[in-house]
Amino acid sequence: MPPKGHSILSASSSDRWLHCPPSARLCETYEDKGSDYAAEGTDAHALCEYKLLKALGMEATDPTKSLDWYNAEMEDCATGYASFIMELLEDAKQTCSDPVVLIEQRVDFSRWVEQGFGTSDAILISDGTMHVIDYKHGLGILVCAEDNPQMKCYALGALELFDDIYDIDTVSMTIYQPRRQNVSTYEVSKDDLYQWADEVLKPTADLAFASDGNFLCGEWCGFCKAKHECRARAEANLLLAQHDFKLPPLLTDSEIEVILSRVDELVSWANDIKEYALQQAISGKEWTGWKLVEGRSNRRYTNEAAVSKAVESAGFDPYEKKLLGITAMQKLLGKSRFEELLAAYIEKPQGKPTLVPESDKRPAMNTAKNDLWRNMTMSKNVKMTNPMKVITGPNTRWSYANVWEPKSINGGTPKYSVSLIIPKSDTKTVAKIEAAIEAAYREGEAKLKGNGKSVPALSVLKTPLRDGDLERPDDPAYAGSYFVNANATSAPGIVDADRNPILTRSEVYSGVYGRASISFYAFNSSGNKGIVCGLNNLQKIRDGEPLGGKASAESDFATDDDDDDFLD
Repeated sequence: MPPKGHSILSASSSDRWLHCPPSARLCETYEDKGSDYAAEGTDAHALCEYKLLKALGMEATDPTKSLDWYNAEMEDCATGYASFIMELLEDAKQTCSDPVVLIEQRVDFSRWVEQGFGTSDAILISDGTMHVIDYKHGLGILVCAEDNPQMKCYALGALELFDDIYDIDTVSMTIYQPRRQNVSTYEVSKDDLYQWADEVLKPTADLAFASDGNFLCGEWCGFCKAKHECRARAEANLLLAQHDFKLPPLLTDSEIEVILSRVDELVSWANDIKEYALQQAISGKEWTGWKLVEGRSNRRYTNEAAVSKAVESAGFDPYEKKLLGITAMQKLLGKSRFEELLAAYIEKPQGKPTLVPESDKRPAMNTAKNDLWRNMTMSKNVKMTNPMKVITGPNTRWSYANVWEPKSINGGTPKYSVSLIIPKSDTKTVAKIEAAIEAAYREGEAKLKGNGKSVPALSVLKTPLRDGDLERPDDPAYAGSYFVNANATSAPGIVDADRNPILTRSEVYSGVYGRASISFYAFNSSGNKGIVCGLNNLQKIRDGEPLGGKASAESDFATDDDDDDFLD
């Protein structure tokens, strides 16, 4: 694991301080509050380390019980990472009899950067080549290895350790980012790397350590602790904002191009200022001309089941009739019948035109320039979330709740499991699950394709959202509901309505109502392909009539994907 200690000029922040040297000391004055994303990344790295050690046949302690952010997705990512390193090792063995693999290796690049050190996730040394690999668990930002200063700092530190021992000519650097299906590799000669270190890295690092140099704002500002108060950033963005007082037709093409290159940064800066001011106001600060008020909210039912019962008792139908969506309709009819009846009525309209940088991988639209500008819309700043994760509504009922002890089915890996019964009236949860399944499909296209020529359509794959009226017509608990079977190899966290841990096992049983945190993943194993549901955590909201059930939990969860492909 990474060493403890604080590096003013860290490799991970090198992209920022290389562009803006004074930011290093400026950020030092701010408290490091951390984030959920960072905590999740730390857990993922611990799991990756364990998986790789085991793959190499070395002793290692399974950390999963101590990981707060562990889930099936992280398990799959870590397994893939270990497999990737092992593939690199096997390739190296083709030309080298004794390649060397180092895991979580501390590297020191203080020859060029004052107090510069870090931890490289994996280093592979073979004849003439040193390969530095860095695992990225993040989903929001795509990280490229090309000319990546963090990777080059790690590589320099590794050369300090091994250049005198091994005859290294070439340095290869790889970013492994599984949640973005991104494997990026950059190769450079040792001499070129040393030249960059001497001519660029060291002089800039000296400026940064001395709090010297010029402030410069850019995309690297996003990870700066002083971004909301930085005067240089404010002045640059305010200068750009002056263009707002001109209508677009009055701007020159070159001015518009400058604005387009900076507009996302301008919006980000404005949002940073607003968020900072809000948090300060919540803490008690009064801003002249501004006040803190309660935001708008919408009315909502506290108990949908009770509302439905009350309205029906009064002689009214509380549900509106709505045509099933395409995915639900295809499930209802089956693929062949769906195509037979509705193919003529299905279309996929062209997406709304969006202006993006040339680096975007999507092909350019063949449209007139005026049409593009007329239909273009500014994107809203939204919080990055995991599109494959869903938290169900509070009226979800738990059936076959095997959540305290894992059970082995047909000799397979012991699992925790639960069948989640979701009322069809909870359209919000159903919509989120359908969207998460589609996201899991897109994320797992490479896995689903496997050795085949193409990715099978989602409509032909096995998916976890099932219709209780169709598949459980004789079980009243499933009437008017969908259901999802969720599994996990690690125990789910279980809390009550006030988010306090539930310790008494008798409080959780088949029949209670509550929320469930679940995630969806693609699997491809032994000829079986589809989407499965992993169980993260549970929150009991209220008691319900105990369910006896007419089928066993073993039979309910004995699916073809019991080989744990989505978990291990």
